[in-house]
Amino acid sequence: QHVPAAEDVPDQTKYVALLRRNVRLPRERVLELGGRLSAAGAERATRRLVGRWGDRPVTVHGPRREPGFTAGSGRGLFFSRGVDSMFSLVRSVRAETPGFTHLLGVADLDHWISPTARAASFHRTRLTARDVGLPLVCFTTNARELLDPIADWARAHGSVFSSCALLIAPLLRSTTLAASFSLPYAERWRSHPDIEMWSSETTAIEHDGDDTTRPDKLMCLAQEPDLLRQVKVCWTADTAGNCGRCPKCLLTMTVLDLLGALEPGVFDAEFDLDALVDARFAMSSEMLWEHLDWLAARPEQPTVFRRAWLAHGRQHGALGADVGEAPREE
Repeated sequence: QHVPAAEDVPDQTKYVALLRRNVRLPRERVLELGGRLSAAGAERATRRLVGRWGDRPVTVHGPRREPGFTAGSGRGLFFSRGVDSMFSLVRSVRAETPGFTHLLGVADLDHWISPTARAASFHRTRLTARDVGLPLVCFTTNARELLDPIADWARAHGSVFSSCALLIAPLLRSTTLAASFSLPYAERWRSHPDIEMWSSETTAIEHDGDDTTRPDKLMCLAQEPDLLRQVKVCWTADTAGNCGRCPKCLLTMTVLDLLGALEPGVFDAEFDLDALVDARFAMSSEMLWEHLDWLAARPEQPTVFRRAWLAHGRQHGALGADVGEAPREE
């Protein structure tokens, strides 16, 4: 389902992208922006900027205009088939959270993956949407081409998704972005509760899942085997599936193996923790700690898993060289 953007949707794209960078304002802290701005969004962002840059007020200038359309009534979820968005979908299907009327997919963010693999992967996303009975709204964007030279994608991607949500305000009353990590692990990473500041008068940007760790999300998905088989976590290999050899695949496989939920066919290779030795990079320290703390809280589990991931994190600098095997102090 392709939904054209209404001409009267306030143009916040430049505003969103700019504020997510480490903008250095002059002493008077005035930000001049072109295009039509949402008054509500500008107010929320201004409050956030004051918190980031100190007590002096920040003034945002730019033409503001009320939308000339009736806001939609739908509820959308940005859906990549990753663990986080799949968890948000499952909670909605189980009626644990309000139901979604649309799934939203951005087809071309992993630009280093071949077009063939990207197309095959997105086709699987379409099939998953069909299986749960929801329409999939497809976005294409050159955001990474524009932002990668100047911004850290790990920090910028939430605002890019928010910009997409604002474009289809005539369709959706609210749009949800799944949390990358639970709090407090989300402090510096990707989707964060602060993403809700990009809401406008017509579109609520919501954040879901920061109350649940990624391993606990996998525990939930393990109870939904049909959806678990559709999970897509690999972002490095040129494949429509999951390579089973990159650190993110291996971290996911570690949890699923401990849960007894690692099924054939979800990953392209069998689970082999020794493959960590050949991994050329580590996961972020936030993701590693979220899983290490989960493993430490389960003393009945084999310690070999936690030791292997501690060694991997120290080897690649994701963890300090002095981090020991004992659980972290609370």
